[in-house]
Amino acid sequence: MKRYFKSIISLLLILMLTFCTVIYANAETLPLFGDINTDGEVNIMDATEISKYLVDNAAFSEKQRSVADFNGDRIIDIKDSTDIQKMIASQDYKYAHESYETEYSDFLSDNLDPIKYTVDKNETALTSNPKLYVGELQGRLTTVFKTYDEYSRFFGERFDEYNEAFFEKNALIFVYRSYMNVSTKYTVDNVYVNDNVLYLEGTKWESSDLHEDMLAYWNQFIVVDKSSVKDINKICIKESCKNYSLLP
Repeated sequence: MKRYFKSIISLLLILMLTFCTVIYANAETLPLFGDINTDGEVNIMDATEISKYLVDNAAFSEKQRSVADFNGDRIIDIKDSTDIQKMIASQDYKYAHESYETEYSDFLSDNLDPIKYTVDKNETALTSNPKLYVGELQGRLTTVFKTYDEYSRFFGERFDEYNEAFFEKNALIFVYRSYMNVSTKYTVDNVYVNDNVLYLEGTKWESSDLHEDMLAYWNQFIVVDKSSVKDINKICIKESCKNYSLLP
């Protein structure tokens, strides 16, 4: 009897660990940009590592290169080192990359407050198009630009469609996704805000006609009223996968 009881307890523990692992796997947080030495914070040592890298005195791993673009201008240069030092000196420097924690989960939308939004652009490009957000990042990124300064810092001089007048009343939700084939599409279906959290529902549309040798980069620019997202500090995303045949 005792052996049977122990077996049940062991099975329950395994199920609990498996459940927790699944929940953890569904949560994804953006990397800490600027944390070159991966000690969990951005400090003067990271700025020094970037300076060494630029004079070929240091070799960066792929992960280090992915976080070395501290200011989000798509280039690793001395500005990234300088901007880290500005941040350390409390010069109120804010960069777009790590403004919001991002989590992927299967949330319920019944009690969430929908907000009005317009999908201003829903574009795809191969790596040959320099005007879209195409860099070393593979996978997905979601962030919000509330000011022209945040927006222009992220895209550098590549994008000029939105100006300072636009950001006086509007904010941009930027959704970036990269896939292994150009047949895949991505749409944002619903937008909610609740308790300072921005919730997005999206769909990945796939076709049986795949071209897996070509990368597709989807860039969505979603316009919302600036007041509706002014206090958000986190982004929560629920994504589903559907076939083209179900497109409305």
